[in-house]
Amino acid sequence: MKTIDKGTLTRTILLWLAILNQVLTALGKNPLPLDDNTVSTLITAVFALLAWWKNNDFTHAAKKGTELTKSLKNGDSVQVVKASDADHEFTEGGRMMSSIENMIAWMQARKGKVTYSMTSRMGPTSYDCSSSVFFAMIAGGFLSVGSMGNTETLFGMSGTKLKEISRGEVQRGDIFISGTPGGSAGSDGHTGIFLSNGSFIHCSYTHNGIAIDTNDAYMSTRLPHHFYRIVGSGSANTDDKPQMVTLNLDGQFGNATAKRLQEYFDTAGKDGVISHQYKQTFNQNIYAAQFDSSLTGSNVVKALQRFLGIGQDGLFGQATIKALQKHLGTTQDGIISPVSDSVRELQRRLNANKL
Repeated sequence: MKTIDKGTLTRTILLWLAILNQVLTALGKNPLPLDDNTVSTLITAVFALLAWWKNNDFTHAAKKGTELTKSLKNGDSVQVVKASDADHEFTEGGRMMSSIENMIAWMQARKGKVTYSMTSRMGPTSYDCSSSVFFAMIAGGFLSVGSMGNTETLFGMSGTKLKEISRGEVQRGDIFISGTPGGSAGSDGHTGIFLSNGSFIHCSYTHNGIAIDTNDAYMSTRLPHHFYRIVGSGSANTDDKPQMVTLNLDGQFGNATAKRLQEYFDTAGKDGVISHQYKQTFNQNIYAAQFDSSLTGSNVVKALQRFLGIGQDGLFGQATIKALQKHLGTTQDGIISPVSDSVRELQRRLNANKL
């Protein structure tokens, strides 16, 4: 209900009383004896009744709102709120605003309180970008409890639950998906929920948790951005796929392994290429390496060297290989073989997201 000011309400009451007395007079009845004190008492009584109604929960929707507020204040998990259309407030465009607010409330209740993890993504203390959006959509009643997937799953909802819109059309409750449909797994995809056209909330590796940003660059600087409006609620076909790409334990240091290493250390690029390496017999089987004579080195190798506590020249030399083998508990021969036990152990640990 829109708020009615006191003046409008007072004039409306006086009008209805005047009409009532006219009707009574026309019917040959005595009109109501209305003096200033009587009118004042009636108006006061109406205002008191409205205030009493406003400050107490009588409708089902009001009770649901109070329960949600109490749950959020207590820090409880709010993954429910599967409501019928009668429980929603609709704007002129037919958007289910109460569901949108419940969806956003789920994210905001966890802002600064959870961490980011692609492996431990199912809560309650950690999520990744896509799992947090799925849980929030469940809290809003847009997905059924138990629904889960990744950015690819969200892309797959386009045309059913999601309608693609332009950046300029974005408003509160819309979502973004960064990446390319068919290739957005792992760090090649990101997603979050808009609080307004100029701000959004998301679970981010950069922030190590749920945070609010106002710069589109935080959606990704290297990936295309897509924008969607939620147009359906209830059950949907979800595939329960994680956001993280699981490596095959083949022992080969290819582009997929290099990319997971880049994701783990959150280095710039994440292209699966270990750039500017100097080719020698002991590292020639690093198939993800880009060999040249610049001796510039790679950011991800520098990050690995920093992690291992050795000199950071960015080159995958024999000393770096031995330090990695020592850390992994494999044979320390300083050589990456075509199929390497060290690389296989590295892949296993990257899949566990714990080097």
